[in-house]
Amino acid sequence: MTLHLNITNLLNEAQTLTNSYDIVDKAKGERFNLFSILGMESDEVSTHSRFLAELLNKNGSHGQKDIFLKLFIKHLKISDLKFNTENSKTIIEYHVGKVTESEGGRIDILIKDLDGNVIMIENKIYAAEQPNQLLRYKNTFKNGYLIYLTLNGDNSSESNIKVEYKTLSYKNDIVRWLEEC
Repeated sequence: MTLHLNITNLLNEAQTLTNSYDIVDKAKGERFNLFSILGMESDEVSTHSRFLAELLNKNGSHGQKDIFLKLFIKHLKISDLKFNTENSKTIIEYHVGKVTESEGGRIDILIKDLDGNVIMIENKIYAAEQPNQLLRYKNTFKNGYLIYLTLNGDNSSESNIKVEYKTLSYKNDIVRWLEEC
């Protein structure tokens, strides 16, 4: 009988906590999601990549020049990344040739400067990863910096290939960067 009572009390306390978090979320507007309202929450190319690229574009309609790009690079915390944001160009769906086993495809977001420095962002919301996708992009820009962006910061499923990349998540990294912006 005592064990049953303890479990019941624990479940009641958990429900009270859940209800409290719901009240706080509603009061703070935490459940507001513009992408969901517009029915675009899983559209990587037309929604997420375009939105991120617009902020990372020094000539973006935001009018803030390269401030958001500088904050993004700072957020990456890479000491050896040399990138001239003032002469950068941001491109969505950058075509790198016909897809073969080791080359080609379309990089979701490519940011490059006039000095030849490149940042590649592979944006994965719900789409499956293509075979050798990261390898193909890295082979195109061997010295480029590759970012694998997912909802939760997952690693690439291509674990059998040796490609250096940094994982980022929308849940933590992009949210923090947007707050800084």
